[in-house]
Amino acid sequence: MPDDEALWLLVTAGDDAAFEHLFRRYYPLMYRYGKKFSTDTELVKDAIQELFSELWQRRTFLNQTPSVRHYLYKSLRRKMLRLSTSQPDHGELTDELHQFNVTLSPEQLLVDEELSAQQGQQMVHWLSFLSPRQREAIYLRFYHDMEYEEIASVMTVSNHAVRNLIYEALKLLRSRLISIAINLLVAVHAQL
Repeated sequence: MPDDEALWLLVTAGDDAAFEHLFRRYYPLMYRYGKKFSTDTELVKDAIQELFSELWQRRTFLNQTPSVRHYLYKSLRRKMLRLSTSQPDHGELTDELHQFNVTLSPEQLLVDEELSAQQGQQMVHWLSFLSPRQREAIYLRFYHDMEYEEIASVMTVSNHAVRNLIYEALKLLRSRLISIAINLLVAVHAQL
C-alpha cells in the first residue's frame, strides 16, 4: 500500500486509481473530523465530496505537500466554513464559535482494552470543560498524532497559540483531576 505522499504524487499525475485509494483512505477520517464541527451529516458529506471533486479537477495544479493528512484536514475545515455560510439550510459555523465535540468511537474504545466504557464517558465529560478550540487541538494532537505545526496550520493559528491551547487544556484537566482526588481522600479519611 503506497504512502500518502506517493499517492498524492500519482493523483497529481492523473492516476484515477490512486485518487480513489486516497479517497477511500481518508473519507472515514475526514467524516469523523467534520462531525466534530457539525452534527449536520449532509454538510459534512457535501464538504468532503466537493473537496475531493475540486482536488481531482485541479490535480495538475497541486504541489507536493509535506503532509497529505494535514492538507486534507485544513481544506475540509475551510470548505465546511464556506459551505455553512453560503448555504442557509446548513447551520452556520464560524471559526471561533463552532462547537468542536469530542466523542470516543467504538473503534477507539476497543484499541485500548483497559479503557472501560465508564472511563470513556469520563474522558468526554472532562473534555467538555475545555473550550471548543482546546478540544480541537487536543483531538488533533492525541487522536490524530499531529505535530504542533500541522495543528497550527489546520486551525489557522500560530504554532505558539497551539502550544498554549494544549498547555492550558492539560493544565485545566490536571487541576480538576487533582481536586477530585483531594476530595476523595478527604471523604475516605472522614469515613475512617
